[in-house]
Amino acid sequence: MASKLEQAGADFIVMATNTLHRVAPQIEAAIEIPLIHMVDVTAAEIRQQGITKVGILGTKPVMQADFYRDRFKLHDIELIAPSDRQCQIIDTIIFDELVHRSIQDESRQIYIEIMQELGDRGAQGMVLGCTEISLLVEPEDFPDLPLFDTTALHCQKAVNLALEIEFLPVKTMKYSNPR
Repeated sequence: MASKLEQAGADFIVMATNTLHRVAPQIEAAIEIPLIHMVDVTAAEIRQQGITKVGILGTKPVMQADFYRDRFKLHDIELIAPSDRQCQIIDTIIFDELVHRSIQDESRQIYIEIMQELGDRGAQGMVLGCTEISLLVEPEDFPDLPLFDTTALHCQKAVNLALEIEFLPVKTMKYSNPR
C-alpha cells in the first residue's frame, strides 16, 4: 500500500497507529519517500525537553515488544514499561472501552495510578503510545510529569510537513451526474 501511495505521488507516508509501526522497517525498505515514524517524532519532542527516561502506555505490543523500545533506544531514550499485570489491564481498557469510545472514571484512575508508579520508578515523562489513550487521560489529569501524546505529535508533524510542500495546481475536473 505504501508503494502504491508513493507511485500515486505521495511526498511522505504517515501511519496513524502505534502498534502497526512494528512493520515500519519493512515499509521503509520498500519505499523511497520518508515514512514519518511515530517514535521518531515523539522522541524528538522528548529529547527537546531534556528527558531520557519515559514511561510507556499503549497496547501490549507497544509496551512489551522490542520494536518500540529499540526505536526509542536509537534516540537514547529508555522506556519503562508497566508490570505484566498492569500491561494486561491497560490493554483491556483500550480494547474493551476506549476503542468503543467508552470513557470510565475508574479506568482513568487506574491509568493515573500506573503512571504514578512509573514515575516512582524513574520515568521523567509518559508516552501515550496508543491513539485512544488521550481520550481517557489528559495533561490536567496527571500534572506530575509531561505527557507525550504520540498521535497529536505525529499529526502535527504531518501537517507541518504538508504545509512545507509546494503543491502543483490541480486540474479542475467536471463530473457528470449519471441521473
